Amino acid sequence: MNRNIFKFAKLLFIFGMVSFILCSACIGAMAAESVGGSFKTTTEDVSAYESMDTSSDKVEISSGEMILVMESEDGWTHIMYQGSDLYVQNSDAKAIGGLANEPAAQELEKQAKTDKAWIESYVAQLAAKKNAMIWRIVIASVIVILVVLIVITSIRKNISDKKENAKE
Repeated sequence: MNRNIFKFAKLLFIFGMVSFILCSACIGAMAAESVGGSFKTTTEDVSAYESMDTSSDKVEISSGEMILVMESEDGWTHIMYQGSDLYVQNSDAKAIGGLANEPAAQELEKQAKTDKAWIESYVAQLAAKKNAMIWRIVIASVIVILVVLIVITSIRKNISDKKENAKE
């Protein structure tokens, strides 16, 4: 019976360690995600949509507005405008110009890089905090399991000792 308890404790410990490793991998993957793109201005009025479908909600972006261009896929360009994820058809993307020669644009790009570094640092700190919490839970679980095993073992030993004394 004592062997079964220790086998159970080993299985619980292995399960806890595997769970921790899997959680750590998930957190690491989340921390690796980053915000990317470049700031651009619209050179003419542009229609943007909430999804890659012209029947979805439409947002009109006026000429001269600043947007963050994220990526292009499947005939659509993913942008950020006033905190919203939007999509512009690639045929309309010609109305999105660059900002490379303007001093204000260069300052915005510099600020965007600084903001990106702060965001990535914050995400990494959150991941470290979650890792620390997971370790605390794993360690506390192991301690509780060990204490329970010690108590159960001592109770069973006490019972078996009483039975042996009763037989004598």
